[in-house]
Amino acid sequence: MTTGEGEDRYNRTPDDADEARPWDATDENGGYSRPSGVTAARRQPFALFQDPVSLWLLLVSVVLDVAMVVVTLVFRDRIGPAIALHWSVNGLPDRIGSPREIWVFPLISSLVVAANFVFSWLAFGYDRFLGRFLLGATWLVELTDWIALITLIR
Repeated sequence: MTTGEGEDRYNRTPDDADEARPWDATDENGGYSRPSGVTAARRQPFALFQDPVSLWLLLVSVVLDVAMVVVTLVFRDRIGPAIALHWSVNGLPDRIGSPREIWVFPLISSLVVAANFVFSWLAFGYDRFLGRFLLGATWLVELTDWIALITLIR
């Protein structure tokens, strides 16, 4: 049975073999299955590394992390004996820490880059935009870390 211009082309039975759809093939149990929806990029586990935009986003994130470690190393002597780690609603410090807690900022930034890289790598095969979005969102975390670091060392 062929479907014409005005006929319902989606209301067919598996017996309509002349116009087979991708899900008309039988599986090992004799049933009919729909396509999995996995794109060609999912079958390539390193597709993220072939995308220049993703590589650029990742490279900038890693450079910002390395720069944060260098800035922390260079300016760690400018930090006083205690640093304010958290401020109340009124703008008063309510959590004080030692100067070595300044290393929390590069650590958080590096962990976010690593986690978003892994999530981006896993998501990239399903949705390229999502993979790029995760790598780009890393910059927001790094921006807030840079603001906090600069505020503490000046």
